[in-house]
Amino acid sequence: MSEKAAANLRAEDVAALRQAVAGPVLEPGTEGYEEECATYNLMSPLRPAIVVGATSEADVQEAVGSPPAMDCRSR
Repeated sequence: MSEKAAANLRAEDVAALRQAVAGPVLEPGTEGYEEECATYNLMSPLRPAIVVGATSEADVQEAVGSPPAMDCRSR
């Protein structure tokens, strides 16, 4: 996880995102985080400040448009 990304996260933004999406919103150290970050390219592991386990198109739209996403790279 980049320190810049973690520093830009505000608890109220993460809480609002949790309310806005149906899927899980995970932070490092929470159950399911590692599984959501899993990738086939083991040479370039992903460790974002938050992960949204999108369950619908609406979840993706909310996650990409949320304040935490404004300063973070999405994949």
